Amino acid sequence: MASSSLPAAARANQSSPLVVPFFHKPSWTFTYIIADEKSSECAILDPCVDYDTISGRISPKPLDDIIKFIKSEGLNAKWLLDTHVHADHLSGLEYLKKELPNSKTAIGEHVKVVQKRVNKFFNPVRLDHDGSQFDHLLADEQEIKIGEQTIQVLHTPGHTPDSISYKVKDCLFAGDTMFMPDVGTARCDFPGGSAEQLYDTVVKKFFTLSPNTTMFVCHDYPPQYRENELPLYSTTIAEQMEKNIHLNRNTTKEEFIKFRKSRDDGLDLPKLMLPSLQINAIAGKMPEPELDGKSYIKFPINFF
Repeated sequence: MASSSLPAAARANQSSPLVVPFFHKPSWTFTYIIADEKSSECAILDPCVDYDTISGRISPKPLDDIIKFIKSEGLNAKWLLDTHVHADHLSGLEYLKKELPNSKTAIGEHVKVVQKRVNKFFNPVRLDHDGSQFDHLLADEQEIKIGEQTIQVLHTPGHTPDSISYKVKDCLFAGDTMFMPDVGTARCDFPGGSAEQLYDTVVKKFFTLSPNTTMFVCHDYPPQYRENELPLYSTTIAEQMEKNIHLNRNTTKEEFIKFRKSRDDGLDLPKLMLPSLQINAIAGKMPEPELDGKSYIKFPINFF
C-alpha cells in the first residue's frame, strides 16, 4: 500500500515541507518522502524491503512506488535516512542508494553502540562498529538540508540507544518513540533500551515543542475499534500530551517505568528481529560473505 491508498500528501502549512506517506503492510511501517518543493530536493525516511523468512529471499518491491513517485515528480533524492536500527523490517537504504545515486545514507551516531552488540550477538565474518557503512552519522541537534528546508536531528533514545527523530519546521518524524495516541509508546526491552530514557525523550524533547507540531509516526498498530480503517500516520503534540494511553502530561516517570516494564515482559520478539539487526546495522547492505562467497543471516541457538 503506497500513497495512492493513503492521503496523497500532508503539509502542516504552506511553509512546511511536502510529506508523502507510503505504507508497508507486512511490518505496519510508514516510509516518508519529505520534499522541498521549491528546489525539488527530498529525503526518504525509513524505507523497507520485503524478506521471506522461509526462503531467505529479499525483495525491493515495496520501494517501487517510492521510486516511481520520485521520478514522476522530478524529485532529487538527497538523503536516505533511518531513525534507528529497526528490528521489525529490513531497511531499503542500500537498494535506494543504487537506484538514486545522488543520495547519501545517514543514521544517528549511536548506531556504533548497536553495531557492537550485533558483533557480540551474531559473530559476523566482519562488522566494523564505526558506522562507516553509512555515508553520514548524525549528532544531536545537527542540521542537514533539503533545498530551503532544514532538517534538525534530535537524539531520542529509549526504544533503542541509537534512536533519533527528525524535525522539519513544524513537522516531527518521531520514529519508534511514540505511536498514535490510542496505541501508545514503543517497547524499551531491546538491548540498550530504557523506559527511563524514553520518558525523558518524550517529556523533555517532544512535549516542550509547540503543541501544534505535527508528529508523523513510523508504525501504526490499530486497536480493534479501527482495525478495518486505513492506518493513521500523523497526530499532534497537543493530542499526545492529552490522550496518549501510555504517556501523557499527567503520567509520572515512576508510573511509566513500571507500566513499560510490565508490558514489555509479556511481549514476544519481533518476527524479523534477527535478520533485521544484521542487515539494518550496516545500512541495508548484505553481511560480509563467507568463504563460499555467499552472505548469510545467522540465528544463534538459545541466545535470545
